[in-house]
Amino acid sequence: MLEFLPAVLLFGTPLPAADTLAIRDVSVLPMTGGEILPHRTVVIAGARILVVGPASAARIPSRATVIDGRGKFLIPGLADMHVHLSGTEELGSYLGYGVLTVRDLNGSPETLGWRHAVETVRNHYRAEAAR
Repeated sequence: MLEFLPAVLLFGTPLPAADTLAIRDVSVLPMTGGEILPHRTVVIAGARILVVGPASAARIPSRATVIDGRGKFLIPGLADMHVHLSGTEELGSYLGYGVLTVRDLNGSPETLGWRHAVETVRNHYRAEAAR
């Protein structure tokens, strides 16, 4: 059985700008083609991916938190475009499987309020990343 590191580790909770995360010697599935990029190191600072390169040549900043990716696969965050949420308590189970985006077809006033709250947080982190 393949073991995946969902990209939620990277993007589900944006990292503060001062934090750096490195996933060393992981196989990357870039979703730009059919290939798997083996033995890569991925370095992320704040909300930006800084490096995706060969593990043998990657320079990891000394302050980085390092995750050993040997035998694991790193995938982009997944999206589920047809869900019917009844409460926010369900969202954690999506994150656990690497689903970072859901399209809720419920459309109740409560879920429309969630959308506004998510946009507010997203705009905050986009502004932080642009600095």
